[in-house]
Amino acid sequence: MPRATDSKVSSALREFADSTTTHGFPRAVGSASVVKKICWSVCFAASLAYFLYQANTLFNKYFAYPVATDVSVRFATIDFPAVTICNLNPIRLSKLKTVGGAFSSYIVSDTATAAPSTEGPRLKRQVQTDQGTVPEFDVDWEDPYQPQGDNGKKEYEKLRERRGTESFAGSSDSSSYYDYYGDSSDSGSYYSSQSIDYGDYHDEYELVQNFSSLILELNKTSRRTMGHQYKNLVLECAYNGRSCSSNDFKLRLDEKYGNCYTFNPDKASQRTVKDPGPAHGLQTTLYIEQDEYVPAVTPAAGVRVVIHQPGEWPFPTDEGFDVGPGYSTSVGLRVTTIQQLGGKYGECTDGRDRDNLYPSRYSTKTCWYTCLQRLLVEKCGCGSRFIPLPKNTTACPVPIKSCEATWTRVVRGGGICDCPPSCVDNTHSGTFGFAEWPADSYEDSLRQKLSKLKIGKEAAEKLMQGTLDQRRNLLKLSVYFEQLNLQTITESPAYGVENLLGDLGGQLGLWLGVSVMTVLEVVELIVDIIQILLGKARRTKKTDISGPK
Repeated sequence: MPRATDSKVSSALREFADSTTTHGFPRAVGSASVVKKICWSVCFAASLAYFLYQANTLFNKYFAYPVATDVSVRFATIDFPAVTICNLNPIRLSKLKTVGGAFSSYIVSDTATAAPSTEGPRLKRQVQTDQGTVPEFDVDWEDPYQPQGDNGKKEYEKLRERRGTESFAGSSDSSSYYDYYGDSSDSGSYYSSQSIDYGDYHDEYELVQNFSSLILELNKTSRRTMGHQYKNLVLECAYNGRSCSSNDFKLRLDEKYGNCYTFNPDKASQRTVKDPGPAHGLQTTLYIEQDEYVPAVTPAAGVRVVIHQPGEWPFPTDEGFDVGPGYSTSVGLRVTTIQQLGGKYGECTDGRDRDNLYPSRYSTKTCWYTCLQRLLVEKCGCGSRFIPLPKNTTACPVPIKSCEATWTRVVRGGGICDCPPSCVDNTHSGTFGFAEWPADSYEDSLRQKLSKLKIGKEAAEKLMQGTLDQRRNLLKLSVYFEQLNLQTITESPAYGVENLLGDLGGQLGLWLGVSVMTVLEVVELIVDIIQILLGKARRTKKTDISGPK
């Protein structure tokens, strides 16, 4: 005879089966026919299994934390970006001459006889001429024309002259090419007898790197003094129609370009734009002092311009654009704000928990260079001169140490440094325009304006001499917003809790006919069974205490 407790549990289950709103289950329990019971039971089990499969898919989708991207465009007041200006020439030639030492080989009057890079493991072939040691910058270009015989050699020399690549600067002997490389008639093809390492650094790149490394051996005060000064670089400045001065710029010492000057450098001096157009942006007249250029390492004349967020460290070596003299260059900006969720929805950071060797807000580049520097200190025992050095760390020697070069390539390959983007970031895109400047009709007005500017007497005399010096040394730069349409790209959760519950309810209703009320019925059944089992446990305990009667 079954126990009373078992009967009560069975009764509770039978009552639930008779009254529940779940489709199929009552018929599987209450049908008089065994065949019907089996059919309804199979159908109910299959529906339940498919629902569980769909539920697993929905939960996986939810815990993947997908995001939706919303793009909005609105007319608004826009924050003006920071504008960093660097002269392409890092050190003034007149100051470099006073230093001497290792810098002496870079002080030459002819760029064709540029100084070689410091002797090191990556130094390429060099040629001794009557003008000194000259690096050959044109030894790796492929030329399908191979000289054959005396006539072929003469034609080859003419070809090099037409291409503007003389065999050797300053050498009057046209046979010096064959003296160095060998006669093709004796040694066969030139390419079969030469070993060219295309993985080596290019000569010009290595020369500039080594020159910059030598400069970085100087203390910061000397580097600032030797670089181009604000009073000479920025002759005239205006923002939103009002004059600006050196107080509106912040000096930043760059490892390659020397003295750089940032307008609107941080949030404390944040400026906003209420009207579009050049008149409401930044307008500058710049004097680049070409006579002060170091010929061996500065092949181009002009300034390097980087547009970035206020408070963010500029990297003119990696980003930005060049502006040449003799032109009025206008940069019409558009801004896009990107807001990412971060956390479980993606990899982004506000930078608070990130190591940063730069005195600025977090950016992907500051993180990457900080990571590289930490790795170099760990693996090589020294740090790169082109990245801020941690305390009690020595700089790697000149030229680039092999260990430093190796690990730099490894880090650039990716997968080592974890540097996610900022959660809130502004990106600026621009439209560039160029016009010859100054115009012929503006020359007299320009001379009058230059005579009133507080620049050096020697510089003023040079600029007053004629149009050629003006166009060699002066340029005009305008940075402004061409429209005040702020585009915002915002991330939002694409699949939230409400979406999950809605889809689960839809699947339950489709396959099982279950609703929230059905869930409450199941809860009620569970409560009834627990009460029955607790009652049984209490009766058993009383029986054990009183003993058999």
